[in-house]
Amino acid sequence: MMEPVWRSIDVEGLETWYQVAGKEGGAPLIFIHGLGIDSTFWRHQLAAFAPEYRVAALDLPGHGRSAKPHDRVYSMDFFARAVHALVEREHLERPVLIGHSMGFPVLRRYLLLYPGWARAICNVDGFYFRRAVQAEAYEVWSAATSLLRWRFSGRDPVEAGERFIEYTFYEHTPEAVREEVRATSRRADPYVVMSAWRDMIRPLKWVKCCFMLPAMVLYCRALHTLPDQELYFRTCFPRMRYMEWTDTGHYPMLEQPDRFNAELRAFLYDEGIR
Repeated sequence: MMEPVWRSIDVEGLETWYQVAGKEGGAPLIFIHGLGIDSTFWRHQLAAFAPEYRVAALDLPGHGRSAKPHDRVYSMDFFARAVHALVEREHLERPVLIGHSMGFPVLRRYLLLYPGWARAICNVDGFYFRRAVQAEAYEVWSAATSLLRWRFSGRDPVEAGERFIEYTFYEHTPEAVREEVRATSRRADPYVVMSAWRDMIRPLKWVKCCFMLPAMVLYCRALHTLPDQELYFRTCFPRMRYMEWTDTGHYPMLEQPDRFNAELRAFLYDEGIR
């Protein structure tokens, strides 16, 4: 089965949808999307890796086709539990977790909640704080580093979200990708976005950890890429393959899918994941 099929699973009372495709018994790859978008942003990867791997991408609770009730906190831990529900439902033994943007904090929480379950990870331009104190001093820190230009206090949240989306494009992002991101983000549930955002920046989520598993880390070099970023991530993932691209925006899997797929495949092959 190479064409993805949609299936649903109950995650703590929420109908949660995901796509699955690929080689039965193949090494599993799970793709985790960012805040306010959905699993369709991984369509090029699902198609490219299905012939060799078992691939899956879920609409995290509150996103895409999944249920969006306003009676709960959409936390990184909740999202990580949703990923694990998919792992168990599809019997995806020791998956590789690929997380984009907010997907990185989600997979990071997965590693902490389910130690030993993941075989490797890929961080695609992921959101992060280096330490808890930076989250506590978010306003000052973000102004100093220009990691984010998204402010909620004193601004209309819709306007703030639109400003943030435009910031993620940079000069190289194709217009078709820009329009897709804008359209998907406009459909996002504001309650879910704000709930997930508030949880993502909580200081307790950013106590520094070291993970001894293979990691591919890709950042799109721009204002939020710090000069010592590779050195920092090597303290978190000693078995790391690190890259910075200067010619894409925040969505390399959409902007340059063939290049992204080639890099991910090379990483998987080097680690013997086939």
